[in-house]
Amino acid sequence: MADTLKVVESTPSATTVTDIYTAASAAVVTLVRVCNTSNTVTTYRMSVAIAGAGDAIGQYFVYERPINGYDTHEYAAPMNLASTDKIRAYVGNNTVNFFVHTLET
Repeated sequence: MADTLKVVESTPSATTVTDIYTAASAAVVTLVRVCNTSNTVTTYRMSVAIAGAGDAIGQYFVYERPINGYDTHEYAAPMNLASTDKIRAYVGNNTVNFFVHTLET
């Protein structure tokens, strides 16, 4: 099977832990871009749930990070995910978009 490049976009509901990417097969996440589309400062969290495990504090790699209005953050450290691993997000308001760039094998 050929490798597949994907970009998945998600706009989570405010104050709700949301799956923003689920690996269908082995995958390398190459970039996660976070964009606040309003003029209001808010915060966000991101976590990796191995095999879709329930939400737990030890899964978070970003926690309550502020993002200014109309600002973008990028996380370019590669993450290797196995099938059914999930990236989750939590936002202070529903104006934050996430773009997950992956290479699935």
